[in-house]
Order: sequence, then C-alpha cells, then structure tokens
Amino acid sequence: MALPAKHGAAEPDARYLVQQSPRATLVDSCVLIDVLADDPQWADWSLDQLEACAARAPLVINPLILAEISPRFARARAITRPKLPSAPRSPAAQFR
Repeated sequence: MALPAKHGAAEPDARYLVQQSPRATLVDSCVLIDVLADDPQWADWSLDQLEACAARAPLVINPLILAEISPRFARARAITRPKLPSAPRSPAAQFR
C-alpha cells in the first residue's frame, strides 16, 4: 500500500543511484595467492581480474591482506609488496 504524498515534500536525493568509478580496488589475498602460486585453475582468471580492475582504478593492498600472504615467504624482507600501494589503515575501515 502506497503512502500518501505529503504536500510540498521533496523527492528523495537520487545521487546514490549514479554509477561512480571506483577510487581504488582492494585486492584480496586469495587473488594474490592464486597468482603467486601460479594456481593452474585460478591464476589466469586472477590475473585477468587484476588487469581489468587496474584499468579502472589503482590496485591497493592493506596490512591485513599482506599478513595473510606473508607465510608464503621465508623472510619479511622477501615481501616487497606485490607492487600495490597500501590502503588506508583506519581501524573502522577494517570492520566494514
């Protein structure tokens, strides 16, 4: 049942419906592991996704994702960050 329109009520703001380009793409550890391990089933797909996302916006990795892939390396120095800029470290952002 539709609610009656209030006299003089403004339309809701529809800016949220406008498609906006992403500012960055946060790369998940599973995609990085597929590439690093050269997974026969998923490496090509993951590389394709990284390329497609990189064409639209910068790729980023946050410290939590970096920690997830770190066991693959013998030394911390061996992790040169997979050439991705770091994402913001806001604690609130890590729980959204």
